[in-house]
Amino acid sequence: MRLTVFLLTAAFVQVYATGRAQHITLTAKDMPLKQVFAEIKAQTGYLLFSNTEFLNKAKKVTVTARNMPLLAFLDIVFKDQPLEYSIQDNTISLSEKASPPKIDPPFERLIILPETFPLVIKVVDSLGKPLPGASISNKTDKVLGLTNAAGSFMHNVSEGDILLISFIGYETRIISVTPAIIKEGALIITLKAASNIMDEVAVVSTGYQNLPRERVTGSFSTIPKQYLDKPAINLASRLIGTMAGLSSTLDADGNPSFEVRGQTSLYANAQPLLVVDGFPVEGGFRNINPNDVESVTVLKDAAAASIWGARAANGVIVVTTKKASAGNSLKIELNSFVKLSPKTDLDYINPLASSAETIDYEKRAFNKWGSIQNNGNLQLDYAKAYSQGLTALNEQFLGHITAQERDNILSALSLNDNRDQIRNQILAAPITQQYNLTISSATARSNNFLSLLFTDNQSRFKETKDKNYMLNYRTSSKVFRFLDFRISGMAQYQEMNNSGLNIGDIKSLSPYDMLLDPNGNYTNVINSYYQPIIDKLVPVYKFPYADWSYNPIVEMNNRNITDKNLNLRLQAGLTAKLLKGLSYDAGFQFEYYNTDSRSHYREGSFYVRNLVNTTSTWN
Repeated sequence: MRLTVFLLTAAFVQVYATGRAQHITLTAKDMPLKQVFAEIKAQTGYLLFSNTEFLNKAKKVTVTARNMPLLAFLDIVFKDQPLEYSIQDNTISLSEKASPPKIDPPFERLIILPETFPLVIKVVDSLGKPLPGASISNKTDKVLGLTNAAGSFMHNVSEGDILLISFIGYETRIISVTPAIIKEGALIITLKAASNIMDEVAVVSTGYQNLPRERVTGSFSTIPKQYLDKPAINLASRLIGTMAGLSSTLDADGNPSFEVRGQTSLYANAQPLLVVDGFPVEGGFRNINPNDVESVTVLKDAAAASIWGARAANGVIVVTTKKASAGNSLKIELNSFVKLSPKTDLDYINPLASSAETIDYEKRAFNKWGSIQNNGNLQLDYAKAYSQGLTALNEQFLGHITAQERDNILSALSLNDNRDQIRNQILAAPITQQYNLTISSATARSNNFLSLLFTDNQSRFKETKDKNYMLNYRTSSKVFRFLDFRISGMAQYQEMNNSGLNIGDIKSLSPYDMLLDPNGNYTNVINSYYQPIIDKLVPVYKFPYADWSYNPIVEMNNRNITDKNLNLRLQAGLTAKLLKGLSYDAGFQFEYYNTDSRSHYREGSFYVRNLVNTTSTWN
């Protein structure tokens, strides 16, 4: 059981506006528009979505603003720009300004208002689903509106009006109002998903605060989004090979571990510090739902120590989880994947010489180069286990069998090959199934995100598998204009069955050690004792278990080794805007880890029979 309580309280003065306040403080001279929006996001949280082409043609900005409302600030920024902006929830979209209509000088004082007609416009996607919040503008009179929850919007139009219909992530449609459209009185617009990639102003999370890239000190790297979206059983698997400076190694069971700055001592742990939503966590990647991850940033140098102290000596991996998308009253997502893999290649994980080559080596090495001597003494040599080949050589050396008998045994062993039996009896084809359900909603004052994860994993060894159940809930609320409150929780339950064998068990076998005889019966595989001593000098019939044999398959089938983990994590915090430029932020984290490990060996296992026999005596 492990209990960790982490409390972080900080109060600080900021030069810029704090939190999500919709005011801007900025002094800029010839600043690129993209950098201006980086400041906007850092100070207000508003995102920019725009084509790169628009940002490239924008004029540089010179502006001085102190605690200026966002809308007033944007009006100044776009006053002389060839672009215009629109705001949908917390997203700012850009579009080109329409050229003003030319009016002949003799008639510039004569304005004739055209007759207008009501028109109901409904905006849907390619599947016919309504798109709430789609932007509709009329090039003629610049009236701008957003579709409601049903994707509908009503506007008075005239013949010849040009309507622009746009939605983030979709191609903009341009519609000319015709007499037929006016007569119908209703118009359904279908938008196609945009094929071009939209640029978002990049922001880096240090785990303590979010900053534009140009304001971040030290060495850092951000994992590209496409790597975070690939199917994987856990987040660690998604990070392998994604960036320079983040090296990974796999243990015998294929579980990855990472190093960012290498070893800091000979024996100390080299694992980097893991930070989730602003708090260091102890459970590692196994306590993170990989489908909930929004971004991953790796802090590589000593600058991380100024934030996280000595624990950052090995680097820091900062994980930011997803939140509900702005403007979604309710969103439900279900995704799953199934991964099938072939059985492990034995020649790769355990490359061995053939049985004949192994026996030839044992002949050459027998009684040479300091090899263990076994003189057949019950008290001194019973635990000096030999392979079957060395046992035959030693028995002939001691005079217990003839040279012909030895050669017959070695000749028969040289024809054996146990790889097929290992594949069929010990190894399994790995299968991973993962199902993830996400329910989220967001309003102007609150944000809720719930995820449920189930993973069923069959490893590459029979009787070795695990199941993982995880629940995550995150919510944030603007309690008052000056006070924000947030809370999140994680609950995880894991069931692991480790009754199967492992690579070490396979490597302990000689290539001629068969698990089954030609009749399909279990063989006696040399394990702990020198078998001729047991057969000749130990009256096994006087022991509780006369059968003192060992077979890996029998052992696997007669034991039940399980681990059950219950992991909990609770995070809470609040941000209070006390004065202009002064805020108070407090955070709290509670972690609970409990593991219940049980090993149950049945009577048929060698473990039980050997334990009982070795604690018995005979007359």
